[in-house]
Amino acid sequence: MGIISDVVVAKTTDASNLCDDINSKAFLFEEMRGLQIGEIVALFSVIESRSVDEALYAEFPLASARDMDEGPWAYTIPSTLVKRLSELTDDSIPAIAERWVKEESAETIQGASPKLLEDWLKKLRELSVTANENEMTLFLRICL
Repeated sequence: MGIISDVVVAKTTDASNLCDDINSKAFLFEEMRGLQIGEIVALFSVIESRSVDEALYAEFPLASARDMDEGPWAYTIPSTLVKRLSELTDDSIPAIAERWVKEESAETIQGASPKLLEDWLKKLRELSVTANENEMTLFLRICL
């Protein structure tokens, strides 16, 4: 079946509910099948020109999990990344996608089409704008 991943806009106080009903229409989300925590951390490293290390991973705390071993899990995407994503322009997206696909720590997207990553970046930008405008948080929800 594979990994199902969603990027979700929600209030920080709703984090505990993100893993209860993954099909709920209560939250605005976009499915990004295969996007995992390593890939979103790698994107942050590309955008911020930082190396991927434990300190960078620590900026994506686990906000909620139904079961620690079986999931689903919801990770908080840091506000710094949300702000940067909301500022992406159509002109900057292809270059970021090209660097992201080459990031060694982004194992599951290596070799992915830059077009797919450009589409993801556009979705992430839209969700980030919504989160910022509504003073909400962006989460990465992962389900097995």
